[in-house]
Amino acid sequence: MTELTILPIAEAARLPKELCETLFPERMQRAALFRRQEDRLRCIAAGALTALVLGAKEPELSVNPWGKPLWTAGSRCFSLSHSGDYALLAADETAVGADLEQNGPVKPRTAARVFTDAELAWLERQDETGFFMLWTLKESVMKLDGRGLSLSPRQFSVLPLLSGGAISMECGEIYGYTRQFRDCTLSVCALHPPDAPPIRLLTAEELLERSR
Repeated sequence: MTELTILPIAEAARLPKELCETLFPERMQRAALFRRQEDRLRCIAAGALTALVLGAKEPELSVNPWGKPLWTAGSRCFSLSHSGDYALLAADETAVGADLEQNGPVKPRTAARVFTDAELAWLERQDETGFFMLWTLKESVMKLDGRGLSLSPRQFSVLPLLSGGAISMECGEIYGYTRQFRDCTLSVCALHPPDAPPIRLLTAEELLERSR
């Protein structure tokens, strides 16, 4: 079963710096390079989810040739995403991909670049959240597949996922699920029907308890 955990970046800001530097020093160094505080906090929140929820130590993490994060010493697959005020971790026993995007203005040129003709026709009948439903499903498929943005989003359609169907990719049959979470759209894809997995929303106190 896919497990979804969200950490608000406001909660990540309450984590002791010393603890974060102990658990994920390399990510903390990357976070320090961001100019904006919210970008730093999104990076730290993702590190906290990986270390304290997934249970992966930084030396156990690697990436595949396309940059997909892997837990080499663990038994679970995972996917990270962050946008707006939140960071998301999806974990599963088999390959998983997840994406979280803050809803906002949609640029028609972007839609024409990334969606198939059938998806564009579907989009004409939707409000602006329809764009983010399709896009986060696309991102989730590309993350699960492992090739990320090197896989053209126009090579496949995610419309079957909206009605509970599957799409065939090199890695197998992929199922997807999408929903609204506050001011964001969240999608998750797996090699089995995700069955509308519940979202666990964490606080800094809960993460600190896990670190003891």
